[in-house]
Amino acid sequence: MKTIHVTIPDIPPSVNTYWKTARNKSTGRPMRYLSERAKAWKQLVNATCKKNILKGKLSMEIIVYLPDNRRRDVDNMTKGVLDSLEKVFYEDDKQIWDLKISKKIEGKPRTEIKLEQV
Repeated sequence: MKTIHVTIPDIPPSVNTYWKTARNKSTGRPMRYLSERAKAWKQLVNATCKKNILKGKLSMEIIVYLPDNRRRDVDNMTKGVLDSLEKVFYEDDKQIWDLKISKKIEGKPRTEIKLEQV
């Protein structure tokens, strides 16, 4: 079994701010695209992490260290982490079979990730 530990020096964007919606000018249909915050997060992840694709079922533990005590839902932080690690540590987030996420209040914001094959 292979294990990867990585620390991203920021907190992930909330799922509420990860996507933006606009109307397609030619069809009028709504379309979704990544927000500027999500793009910046993905760039930070790509700059921090060395590509290392794991195969098969995976287990992931995420600890988000928050800079303050503002109210944040822990489940809203998960999507940004999972999506940003696709094509970095795994092909698709459907490979994640076990997921634990927690948050802690600490002055230095960061996201610690442990990923292992099961």
